[in-house]
Amino acid sequence: MTNIARKYYYEYYQDLDYSFLDLNEKILTGDINNSKNSFDKINKVNTTKLKERSKAFLQFNLSTYINDLIEYGYEISPHYFVLEVRYPGFLSGSGLMHDIGMEGEFKLGFTFDHTTGLPCIDGSSVKGKIARVFPRFSIQELKLVKENLVERCNQNDEYYTEENEKLQFKFDKATDLFTLYNTKIKLEQNNTIDWENPEWLEFIHRLEQNLFQGYDTIGVSRQNMYDRDQFHTAHISRETARHTNIFADDTINPHNGFLKEPLPVYFLKINPGVKFRFCFNFKDGVISSVEKCNLTKEILLAEGIGAKNKRNYGRLR
Repeated sequence: MTNIARKYYYEYYQDLDYSFLDLNEKILTGDINNSKNSFDKINKVNTTKLKERSKAFLQFNLSTYINDLIEYGYEISPHYFVLEVRYPGFLSGSGLMHDIGMEGEFKLGFTFDHTTGLPCIDGSSVKGKIARVFPRFSIQELKLVKENLVERCNQNDEYYTEENEKLQFKFDKATDLFTLYNTKIKLEQNNTIDWENPEWLEFIHRLEQNLFQGYDTIGVSRQNMYDRDQFHTAHISRETARHTNIFADDTINPHNGFLKEPLPVYFLKINPGVKFRFCFNFKDGVISSVEKCNLTKEILLAEGIGAKNKRNYGRLR
């Protein structure tokens, strides 16, 4: 079986002529002579190789790897769910280095599993995405919000001042999260919530501490590492259709100026239709372990995961 990670980060740039780097430096310093012609010839050969190698990634079919897909963490992950990548696809690891300035190359990095070389979503990425939905109130901020809870719920204009903007943003995140929990997990109507009662704010704060900081249900002491909630790496699921191609290519065109021509960025992405199995080991706490799993699923469905969410990449169903 081809290790895709090795192919992407090592074999992809193997056997290229790197003398173009020295020639490019000479051209930039004005020492041209025959450097420009030599540079163009080398660049043409390298570009042809890279385009062929890029095209080869689009042919990786899941049927080749179906027997090697590891159901990683199944034994230690009592909680899991499977979600499918929606159009336009999924991108993770774009901040990793993968660019030598050649045409035809994939410009962005990618996250692969160390064992199989297949694409994966790090558990830390999943945990970070879920954590971003929570308000992250400090003790002092929580106290201030409670003191003005009635006015905030009634959207009094004096609480939308510039210095209160950050606190209001966190408050809005808390209301959105509690609404999601109440309607999707508890299956209750929004009109049953007493927003002016500070208990729901305390609930969100304790849930956040329990999930991400390892505090007990009353938020007093921290639990040992084995009693805390664990977010495991998500891998491609066997439930993905066998004929599905793992990858697709795509291009974005960032504009560096109003009158400047955009510079296309060519990159690799996960194809729509690929399914990932998200695995966890949740513990009963402020809410039950099953509720934590369901809440995590609803957040991922609402927010997506990975890079370029604002362009609708990483949306799941």
